[in-house]
Amino acid sequence: MRQALGLGAAGFTAYLGTLLVMLRVSHRTTPALVVTASALAVYGAMIVVAASLGRTVLFWPVSATYWFLAACFLMGFGAIYKSISLRILLDLLNRPGRADRYEGILNRYVQEESYQRRLSVLQEAGLAIRGTVGYEVTPKGRRLASIIDALQRLFKIESSG
Repeated sequence: MRQALGLGAAGFTAYLGTLLVMLRVSHRTTPALVVTASALAVYGAMIVVAASLGRTVLFWPVSATYWFLAACFLMGFGAIYKSISLRILLDLLNRPGRADRYEGILNRYVQEESYQRRLSVLQEAGLAIRGTVGYEVTPKGRRLASIIDALQRLFKIESSG
């Protein structure tokens, strides 16, 4: 059992090392995709390497150890990566006098980033287009929205965003 816990922890350490490299060299891929895909790839590699050593591997304890550590890391990474509160705090830290007016913060983070940037993302992804009446959902956007709607109803999510 101790060996299984050590192998799971070693796999997680390899995952962190992989991330330190991949996040710096993957310029076209979003960090969220890099950390998620790397977690799966390193896990798969860890299992293959462990099985190829010819020793008995306690699959479930190894997997539980690796995924517990990876899930804790992914939750922390997600909070740091997408936290608007932390971004505002860092922005204030870098402003002259380490302060900004309420209106400046509101315009930057609500109007510019929350709405204008997100509309651009929807257009770039082909999920919405700017039509004659305003923004219109594309067939691709309808398919994605239908899936999200079904998942939200399944998990009783009444509001999101």
